[in-house]
Amino acid sequence: MSLRVGLLSTERPMDMLTMQVVYALAATGARIVVIGDGGTRVASTSRYVEHYVVAPYPPATVPGAGPDLPVDRAALAAFAGWLDEHAAEAEIDVLMATNIETVGLLSAIARDVHVPTVPLAEPAVLARLHDKRRFAALAQELGLPMPETRVLPPEAGDPDPIRALGPPLVVKPPAESGGRGVRFAATAEAVAALVDTLPADTEGIAQRLVPGIDGGVGLLAWHGRIVAARYQEWRGPGELVFEDAPRAVAMAERVVAATGFSGLGFVDTRHDPETGDLRVIECNPRPWASIRAASASGVNMVALALDLAMGKPVEPAPAHPPVRVRKLSPLMRRGFAELLRGRAPGAGELGLAWRQISDPLPLVWNRAVDRRRRLRGAGTGPPTGR
Repeated sequence: MSLRVGLLSTERPMDMLTMQVVYALAATGARIVVIGDGGTRVASTSRYVEHYVVAPYPPATVPGAGPDLPVDRAALAAFAGWLDEHAAEAEIDVLMATNIETVGLLSAIARDVHVPTVPLAEPAVLARLHDKRRFAALAQELGLPMPETRVLPPEAGDPDPIRALGPPLVVKPPAESGGRGVRFAATAEAVAALVDTLPADTEGIAQRLVPGIDGGVGLLAWHGRIVAARYQEWRGPGELVFEDAPRAVAMAERVVAATGFSGLGFVDTRHDPETGDLRVIECNPRPWASIRAASASGVNMVALALDLAMGKPVEPAPAHPPVRVRKLSPLMRRGFAELLRGRAPGAGELGLAWRQISDPLPLVWNRAVDRRRRLRGAGTGPPTGR
């Protein structure tokens, strides 16, 4: 009998993280109940979601709150009671969360509910890894290679960190995800304009942009030990390549060991193939936006997380050969030509494509919500992060 998974999610327009997790769960055969906040309700349109339930989330779990915002303990207890009761009524076997707000919430109340959860770190660990300032300090403490990074507001003795860095650079808020609030400056003029327009009390980091390819290590950890890890890089539009990268995984292992982290997470990196330079950028201690693609790369870490939740023994995942996983559009554009040349796409890639083709409503619904926001002048939603 397949597991029924209760998936906690607070949603934003054009944020498809919930659906990425849904598809990774669907690959395990799980039956999915999304416990949402009634926001965009994208997941309610998916054929892979049995039920969509609107939950009375505490106010501090609004998007952008982060995992360590002070919360009324009575509100937490009330939500834990509601979740426990609903999980029993819906016969939910395992609880899981998607974004950092719900991961932090589930971590805070895990001891007060009577349903197993996938591995979760303590709220303090989540906050240390999610906050870009605190993660930069951790990376420095561990001696991990990282682009030159300055804290905002400036620390004593560092009165003008953005001008001191110079172009090209990026300014990031401390606890956002998915590129929200990120500002770039590629020239000296852009840096000067950024300094002139940025409020003096802006919190976050300024970080030098280094050349290279975006990538990172997706991982599942259990009490400070990595159970499974897969390195990935974006090698073209909509094309991820998963491969073994011992140096990158070793960096992630040091972060996990130093913090005792448990759960699903992603350590962002930037790799310059010309020089071999590899640097840690930041950490997302939650399911990541390409976790659906990772599930097709030979290691479905969501399936392993469910096994751990149910007390099943999980052996460290073995090495796998490189795997290419493409989004639907590039796969359809190039896949037929490859078939004619006798090169069939991989089974995982095809399964991933089929789940999306057979489930079109979430993307259509999400685009309709975004279009309505545009017409109302609310602007478009930000892109989903890694």
